[in-house]
Amino acid sequence: MSGGNRIAAAFLALASALPLAPAAAVGAREFDAASMASITARHCGKGPFALALWSLECPHCKDGLKTLEALRRQRPDVRLVLVQTDAAEQAEAGEDLLKRLGINASERWTFADEAPERLRYAVDRNWAGELPRTYLYHDDCRRIGISGVLKTDQIRVWLRGEQP
Repeated sequence: MSGGNRIAAAFLALASALPLAPAAAVGAREFDAASMASITARHCGKGPFALALWSLECPHCKDGLKTLEALRRQRPDVRLVLVQTDAAEQAEAGEDLLKRLGINASERWTFADEAPERLRYAVDRNWAGELPRTYLYHDDCRRIGISGVLKTDQIRVWLRGEQP
């Protein structure tokens, strides 16, 4: 490989490692219409997991996130996937909030589409956008959607393999 080709290859490698959007820069992935299928393919059949949708503008979301973090600490086998429904420009503020609250998730995502309705539809055709919204997945990929802050008894029922 000539010197010019090595420099071009090094530049391309460096450029491909650079973040393309604010969400990538702070650790959250961009959530698009195909992300839901990717999340379920990665997590279904590997034990229970929770998918929580939240926003900086949602005062009750903080309580829901704290409840899920307490669950994650008690049951490290339960994976927690967070999806911030704010615009991608809010990803860094979202990451800061999660850090302040001590929330550790298996995965973090942030909406990355100008049409949030399209993303809500990809998550659940019947979800109107109310927050907080949590989906509790059983090992066999059955799920239950819960609007509002999760209650401890709902989590216990879910972990027994039942529908809350």
